[in-house]
Amino acid sequence: MNKIVKKREKLGDIYEIPLPNGKNAYARVFIEGVGIYNIFCNSIEELPINAEYMYHLDLYKYSLRELSIVGHRAFDCYEDAWPPPHCAIDGVTKEGSLYYKGEFIPCSYAECCNLEIACVWDLKQLVDRLMGDDRWVPKGPIRVDKE
Repeated sequence: MNKIVKKREKLGDIYEIPLPNGKNAYARVFIEGVGIYNIFCNSIEELPINAEYMYHLDLYKYSLRELSIVGHRAFDCYEDAWPPPHCAIDGVTKEGSLYYKGEFIPCSYAECCNLEIACVWDLKQLVDRLMGDDRWVPKGPIRVDKE
């Protein structure tokens, strides 16, 4: 009997995301979610070692299973493996707070308004966003404590 082996991603693994234009986007595994590099390439070899991220987000596990791990770039230290803060919006009250390192932190509107909104993405939604279609990007009223 054959044993089924599940692939488990590790911090620093890089997923390849095929795009409709024939290029690929790349996502690096962080402690929470992935960082999407700001450059599209034909192959992982073309991805500069110092490439920046255009955003950090969470992908559903089933979406990650559709992708291939094509590389690995270790983090210099554990602290570097944390994504930057996100804006978390309460679904009922619409109040915003910072989400950072697994904690929700009260914040002012100014601290939260330009951050990526914390949510989980489907692969199709991510590909649409990478191709310039922002219909899936969360929008809406955000209430936070007064400054």
